[in-house]
Amino acid sequence: WKPKIWKLNLPEIQLVLSPSWVPVYLMGFPLMKLWTHFMIPAGILALGFWLIFLQSDRPPVMVQMQGGAKIGEPAPDFLLSNLDGNLVHLGNGKGKVIFLNFWATWCPPCKEEMPWMESLYQRLKGRPFEMLAVSIDEEGKEAVRPFMEKFSLTFPALLDRDRKIAAIYGITGIPETFIMNKQGMIDLKILGPQNWTEKKWLDYFDRLLEEKREVSLPAKDPVRQP
Repeated sequence: WKPKIWKLNLPEIQLVLSPSWVPVYLMGFPLMKLWTHFMIPAGILALGFWLIFLQSDRPPVMVQMQGGAKIGEPAPDFLLSNLDGNLVHLGNGKGKVIFLNFWATWCPPCKEEMPWMESLYQRLKGRPFEMLAVSIDEEGKEAVRPFMEKFSLTFPALLDRDRKIAAIYGITGIPETFIMNKQGMIDLKILGPQNWTEKKWLDYFDRLLEEKREVSLPAKDPVRQP
């Protein structure tokens, strides 16, 4: 048996594979050149990520992707049914800080995050704050209601069975959370579960809730879920 050599689209690199198809070693590429061309830039990128995201006191913000709801712009309005079949209008939350979370009952990171969301919801009750948890479960309330009861979750759950609103917001995964300020503008977009009971988050919401400036936004027809 002779090892198969695959030529990569990089100068002077040949990758040798073992019978088990596991990379063994690189040939024809000086180690110093490999270090300077690949390892040093990768190290600089890793250091930049660590300094910006892991050492910052401000909550992490997702890099804005093309399309979907954008940070600094008005949140797309919508109407969705809750577990009782009543329509909930996002626009009715004007003047409140809104915590909008997209999730599903089959999502382990969502399950991890839910108790922290409930703690935050209970802590901010009575203040100009609203939490809306939009489920993308295709089964709708048949899946969501038992889940909410099992984990003693009391914040409002909305149903986006065909994921139309999730598409409008341009979510890239779940859980994904959008935070809107009192003016209805998207202040943060966060992908992945967060411990919302951490001090940095509590301080962040306190700052948003203490903002008193309000502006009038042009009214738009909300997207209505069939």
